[in-house]
Amino acid sequence: MGTTPLPTGDALVAVVLAFADQLRTSGVDVPTSGVVDAVAALEQVDATSRSETRVALATTLVKHSGHLAAFDAAFERWFGPPMPLPPPAAGDDPLDDAEDAALRRRLAQALASGDVDALPALAAQAVRRWAGFGVVAGSDRYRLHRLLRGLDLSAVRQDAVRRGRGAGRRTALDERLAQADVEALLDRYRQMLAAEIRAGADVGAPATPSPDEVDFLRASTGELRDMRAAVRPLARRLAAKAAHQQRRSRGGRLDMRRTLRGSLQSGGVPLDPAYRHRPRTRPELWVLCDVSGSMAEFSRFTLALVYALHEEFSGLRTFVFVDDVQEITDVLDRRLHDVDPYALLARASASRARHRSDYGRVLRSFLDRYGGQLSPRATLVVTGDARSHHGDPGLHALREIQRRSRRIWFLNPEPRDRWDQGDSVASLYALACDRMAEVRNLRQLGACVTELL
Repeated sequence: MGTTPLPTGDALVAVVLAFADQLRTSGVDVPTSGVVDAVAALEQVDATSRSETRVALATTLVKHSGHLAAFDAAFERWFGPPMPLPPPAAGDDPLDDAEDAALRRRLAQALASGDVDALPALAAQAVRRWAGFGVVAGSDRYRLHRLLRGLDLSAVRQDAVRRGRGAGRRTALDERLAQADVEALLDRYRQMLAAEIRAGADVGAPATPSPDEVDFLRASTGELRDMRAAVRPLARRLAAKAAHQQRRSRGGRLDMRRTLRGSLQSGGVPLDPAYRHRPRTRPELWVLCDVSGSMAEFSRFTLALVYALHEEFSGLRTFVFVDDVQEITDVLDRRLHDVDPYALLARASASRARHRSDYGRVLRSFLDRYGGQLSPRATLVVTGDARSHHGDPGLHALREIQRRSRRIWFLNPEPRDRWDQGDSVASLYALACDRMAEVRNLRQLGACVTELL
């Protein structure tokens, strides 16, 4: 039995993200890397084959056999044949918002009757209602994901099938053909939604958000390209700001005793104020970056900003990890933009090359190999999503690293409301860190790097 053809491009990503969120609410631990793998797998299988779609999603999103039952139930709801809905009771609207309910009913009726001409106007209305233009900034992919969650096409599809049944008695073959017609119209409607979002829905949509406001983990290929171009001027601005702050601090604090003593030669008039100059001590900075999956792009931006400020630190050392940790200070050599972080995966993975982060193993290895070189002047910056993949998080090793260093900052690119969901141990690591910061975009990353000085 076939399934509804899946969309392509950004629409496919939005569908997989929404399905992954549904799995998480059902208790299935879905890592971010699993979503990336699922999108890649679906692009290699027959999107009209229900069995191939299920295998592609199950093998990438489900990591434990105990979660297969929850996955099967969610898959049936999303990709299986629609189940009939009982007609709503008179005067009982199941949706809270009457306008939203009316839009969904009109869409269901258009799908049931095959009214193709009504779909463009319904797509424009849905984009204005749920895409968030003029309300929040975000990429086209983010807006489509937001729209699909608000519109709830699964419920609309079921309503359309129910309305078709109400037109008269049909054979089993007619029923399947009618469902296929609804699915085809739904696929066409999704394409209209994506086109409306790209066109700005003719509602005076704001300009594309600036690169420093785009989330690292939601950025499209084009947005990542713009962010890479924006990180260099941002790094220069941060370096200039740090230099200005250093010049201002050179004056030191007024030394009243020396000033009054010197004023005796001018009759008590303090013509030459004396200052206390603090000796400048540049802190050591160690950077430990997760370069697995989507974390590699986030590490690229972190390293770019940190290396722009290398003159403010006396000992800048850089390490990368996936399931093993390696120092790459010699590789970067202050020429970050010539180095692709994805090329560092081989150095940051053990011989088994799982390409999945293992924080516990990495922290213990880091402590054993480099812990003796840490000093009370060293600041350690860890970048990653704090997802342990249900392994030992290595909290004791992190506590020992904290004891030997000046401070530890953990920069997490995932939204704060995703911390501690699934296999995330962000709050656990926060207990052993001086700061666990949400760093979703360049603006927040720049602010954190500036505070390190």
